[in-house]
This record gives sequence, structure tokens and C-alpha cells, in this order.
Amino acid sequence: MCSLVILNLKEQAPYNVKYNRTAEVTETHVEIMQDIETETERPDHEDYGMHITVLMSHGATYGAYGMLYGTDLKPVKLLDIFDLLSSDNFKHMAGKPKVVIVLACRNGKHCSILSHKN
Repeated sequence: MCSLVILNLKEQAPYNVKYNRTAEVTETHVEIMQDIETETERPDHEDYGMHITVLMSHGATYGAYGMLYGTDLKPVKLLDIFDLLSSDNFKHMAGKPKVVIVLACRNGKHCSILSHKN
């Protein structure tokens, strides 16, 4: 269902959409942050007017803060991800809209975390 929503948005967009899948299906907490940081350093973002990041993982809340889990079961704070995507760190997209879509469960007790190995 998530793919259908994203595809519908892409088909209805009145502008060119460039889809770039940099992340792997199974990533540790370190790899998640590295992939986002690598994405923010790409100079071709100057040519685009908007950036959309979609994060799909298991998650949880800790107080008022949200987090995602890598395949190593270590958390990544959403605030750390938002910091990487800020205009201070994502210089090629400074002053342009950045949308972050997070699809994650929020209660670790009801989620089973699976690690896929090739």
C-alpha cells in the first residue's frame, strides 16, 4: 500500500520526479545515517526544487522523541536525521522544501524486528 501511495504521487506530480534509491533493504543504524549524509552531499540537488525522504523501519518513541531501528536493533533518533536534512547540513537544498515521510510502528512490544541475510 505504501508503494501505491508513492507511485500515485509521482504520476500526478506536475513536474519531473527523479527517484534515487540509495539505501539497502537491510541497514544498520550507522548505515542509515551514512546513506542520508551521502545523499545530502550530492551536488546535483542544486537543480531540484524539493527533496522527499521516505524512511520505512520499525520504530519507537522515547518520551517526546521518535526513533527508528537499524537491522542491528540499535536506534537512530529522528532528530538526528532531521538535523542531517537541515539547511545547515544539506546546503544544496538550503531554502527549498524538504519532506520527510516516516512509516514505522511506535511500540516495540508489538513489533517483531526481522533481519534478512543474503
